[in-house]
Amino acid sequence: MGLFDYELRTTQKSEGGWLWFKVGMISLYVIYTLAYLAVVFKTAFVAIGAILPLTLWILVLLTWRYVNPDYLYTIESGMIKFTVIYGNRTKKQRVSAKISECIEIAPVEMCKELIKSVKPEKVYNALPSKKCDTPYALLFKDSSGKLSVLYITTTPEAIKSLKFYNKNTKQI
Repeated sequence: MGLFDYELRTTQKSEGGWLWFKVGMISLYVIYTLAYLAVVFKTAFVAIGAILPLTLWILVLLTWRYVNPDYLYTIESGMIKFTVIYGNRTKKQRVSAKISECIEIAPVEMCKELIKSVKPEKVYNALPSKKCDTPYALLFKDSSGKLSVLYITTTPEAIKSLKFYNKNTKQI
């Protein structure tokens, strides 16, 4: 990585909709277990009940990683890449954009009105919490030409990198 390249990984906090998603998934596991046991006792074929731990383990293995995603954004060679990581196994790159071609890079409070007025077609959220200290918004056109906004949490090093690649980057 170069002098002005930067990488930040954050974990989604369990609050708001994410908390309810986690509660819903746990409820799904409990309902699945109860329904499985009801079928086992209804059919009186108790031996099939021995498979319950295995099937429950597979269900949890396939679904729990979506409950607590990590967000990774990388600033490298003038590009910003946003990736969502599910359970340290599955990485999905959501968007990448040239920083120099961003229409606006500023703290969310400073560009809230601009974002409302242009109504971006796609919104990418890399904020780990609604109560994030330093949220920034990057307004840009993605590879398909759609107006998009990416919300990120920043550090002084990230702002330095953004400013290096786009001189119009605003600071608080």
